[in-house]
Amino acid sequence: MRRPGAIRTLGRRLLSTTGERELRVLGIETSCDDTASAIVTSSGQILGETNMHQHTVHEQHGGIVPGLAANHHLMNIPLAVRSTLQQSGLHISDLDAIAVTRGPGLPASLSVG
Repeated sequence: MRRPGAIRTLGRRLLSTTGERELRVLGIETSCDDTASAIVTSSGQILGETNMHQHTVHEQHGGIVPGLAANHHLMNIPLAVRSTLQQSGLHISDLDAIAVTRGPGLPASLSVG
Protein backbone atom coordinates (compact mmCIF):
# COMPACT_ATOMS: atom_id res chain seq x y z
CA MET A 1 0.00 0.00 0.00
CA ARG A 2 1.34 3.42 -0.97
CA ARG A 3 1.63 6.17 1.60
CA PRO A 4 -0.42 9.32 0.93
CA GLY A 5 1.75 11.81 -0.91
CA ALA A 6 4.39 9.22 -1.86
CA ILE A 7 6.09 9.62 -5.25
CA ARG A 8 5.17 6.99 -7.80
CA THR A 9 8.02 6.06 -10.10
CA LEU A 10 7.78 5.54 -13.85
CA GLY A 11 9.37 2.11 -14.01
CA ARG A 12 12.79 2.97 -12.62
CA ARG A 13 14.36 3.27 -9.22
CA LEU A 14 14.48 6.74 -7.69
CA LEU A 15 17.94 7.91 -6.77
CA SER A 16 18.57 9.87 -3.62
CA THR A 17 19.55 13.53 -3.89
CA THR A 18 23.13 12.38 -3.35
CA GLY A 19 22.85 9.89 -6.24
CA GLU A 20 24.31 10.14 -9.73
CA ARG A 21 21.75 12.55 -11.13
CA GLU A 22 18.87 14.74 -10.03
CA LEU A 23 15.29 13.54 -10.18
CA ARG A 24 12.96 15.21 -12.68
CA VAL A 25 9.30 15.49 -11.73
CA LEU A 26 6.41 16.75 -13.85
CA GLY A 27 3.84 18.54 -11.69
CA ILE A 28 0.28 19.08 -12.94
CA GLU A 29 -2.02 21.64 -11.28
CA THR A 30 -5.80 21.60 -11.89
CA SER A 31 -7.30 22.61 -8.54
CA CYS A 32 -9.53 25.41 -9.85
CA ASP A 33 -9.56 27.23 -13.19
CA ASP A 34 -5.90 27.38 -14.26
CA THR A 35 -4.19 24.44 -15.94
CA ALA A 36 -0.50 24.44 -15.09
CA SER A 37 2.45 22.10 -15.45
CA ALA A 38 6.10 22.33 -14.54
CA ILE A 39 9.16 20.11 -14.55
CA VAL A 40 11.30 20.54 -11.47
CA THR A 41 14.51 18.81 -10.40
CA SER A 42 15.13 17.40 -6.94
CA SER A 43 17.30 20.45 -6.23
CA GLY A 44 14.39 22.79 -7.04
CA GLN A 45 15.50 23.95 -10.49
CA ILE A 46 12.54 24.69 -12.80
CA LEU A 47 13.29 23.23 -16.24
CA GLY A 48 10.01 24.33 -17.84
CA GLU A 49 6.62 25.67 -16.85
CA THR A 50 3.29 26.50 -18.47
CA ASN A 51 0.17 28.16 -17.05
CA MET A 52 -3.02 28.30 -19.09
CA HIS A 53 -5.66 30.67 -17.69
CA GLN A 54 -9.43 30.36 -18.08
CA HIS A 55 -10.33 33.89 -17.00
CA THR A 56 -12.19 34.84 -20.17
CA VAL A 57 -14.20 31.61 -20.05
CA HIS A 58 -15.54 32.23 -16.54
CA GLU A 59 -15.73 36.03 -16.63
CA GLN A 60 -18.95 36.01 -18.63
CA HIS A 61 -20.60 33.81 -15.96
CA GLY A 62 -19.61 36.06 -13.05
CA GLY A 63 -17.46 33.37 -11.44
CA ILE A 64 -15.93 29.96 -11.89
CA VAL A 65 -18.25 27.27 -13.29
CA PRO A 66 -16.83 23.90 -12.12
CA GLY A 67 -18.02 21.90 -15.15
CA LEU A 68 -16.55 24.41 -17.60
CA ALA A 69 -13.29 24.46 -15.66
CA ALA A 70 -13.02 20.66 -15.79
CA ASN A 71 -13.76 20.58 -19.54
CA HIS A 72 -11.10 23.21 -20.23
CA HIS A 73 -8.59 21.25 -18.13
CA LEU A 74 -9.24 18.23 -20.37
CA MET A 75 -8.42 20.34 -23.43
CA ASN A 76 -5.49 22.20 -21.86
CA ILE A 77 -3.51 19.46 -20.09
CA PRO A 78 -2.02 17.95 -23.27
CA LEU A 79 -1.07 21.43 -24.52
CA ALA A 80 0.43 22.48 -21.18
CA VAL A 81 2.45 19.27 -20.75
CA ARG A 82 3.69 19.38 -24.35
CA SER A 83 4.79 23.01 -23.94
CA THR A 84 6.54 22.26 -20.64
CA LEU A 85 8.37 19.27 -22.12
CA GLN A 86 9.50 21.37 -25.10
CA GLN A 87 10.80 24.14 -22.81
CA SER A 88 12.76 21.61 -20.77
CA GLY A 89 14.17 19.73 -23.75
CA LEU A 90 12.99 16.47 -22.19
CA HIS A 91 10.70 13.65 -23.30
CA ILE A 92 8.07 12.06 -21.07
CA SER A 93 10.33 8.99 -20.77
CA ASP A 94 13.05 11.20 -19.20
CA LEU A 95 10.86 11.92 -16.16
CA ASP A 96 11.19 10.09 -12.86
CA ALA A 97 7.71 10.87 -11.54
CA ILE A 98 4.48 12.74 -12.17
CA ALA A 99 2.77 14.64 -9.36
CA VAL A 100 -0.77 16.03 -9.40
CA THR A 101 -2.76 18.28 -7.09
CA ARG A 102 -5.01 16.23 -4.82
CA GLY A 103 -6.61 19.13 -2.95
CA PRO A 104 -7.93 21.42 -1.86
CA GLY A 105 -9.86 22.49 -4.92
CA LEU A 106 -12.93 21.95 -7.04
CA PRO A 107 -13.69 18.20 -7.16
CA ALA A 108 -14.47 18.28 -10.91
CA SER A 109 -11.18 20.05 -11.66
CA LEU A 110 -9.09 17.87 -9.33
CA SER A 111 -10.41 14.69 -10.95
CA VAL A 112 -9.02 15.80 -14.32
CA GLY A 113 -5.44 16.20 -13.09
